[in-house]
Amino acid sequence: MVASQRWGSVGFVVFVALMPVSPGLPWPRRDSARAARLAGTERAASGSRFLASETGRRMVKIAISAMTALIACATPAFAQQLWCWRFAGTGVSAAGTFVTENDADADGSYRITAITGRANAATITTLQPAGTSIPGNAGYPVDNLIRATAPHLTKHGFGFMAADGAYHNPFHAGRTLDYISRPPYADGKGAEPTIEFEATAAAGSHCATQ
Repeated sequence: MVASQRWGSVGFVVFVALMPVSPGLPWPRRDSARAARLAGTERAASGSRFLASETGRRMVKIAISAMTALIACATPAFAQQLWCWRFAGTGVSAAGTFVTENDADADGSYRITAITGRANAATITTLQPAGTSIPGNAGYPVDNLIRATAPHLTKHGFGFMAADGAYHNPFHAGRTLDYISRPPYADGKGAEPTIEFEATAAAGSHCATQ
């Protein structure tokens, strides 16, 4: 009877020793901290391998692009002002819109940054860059400045090109004129009629009449 009990106890101990332990059970407690450290190390290594992979790099680039787009959307747009303008003189007429910077300089002038419209029925295609002269008018660079009050223009004026190939440089020098340069753009050979020039800041997002 005693021998039978002894062998029964030994069998139970062997059975328990060989029994698989479920990962979800807290036993044995002394290995829990070590297991947690090993799991953390494995996750970190796995994350590093993922970031080093092509897929990981691609996803990081996508995330950075998304964040950049969100920041850009959250940044207020640079304020601008829309203007309506027109002029007419002997052999010339033009009308359209300007876009200017929202703030005037110390002289009360606004810098023109974009232009649309028509000149002698031809579509205006290009704003002449400030500090440069239109072809055929060397030595007279435009400044692309506009004022809300007459005479509106400086002695340098603004410049633009129309789809018919003609360049225009309206300016004010005692009176308001438009220097018109046509191909082959010979310097000083363009027409320069006196014009009546008007410009007003638009109340909305477009001009009612041009």
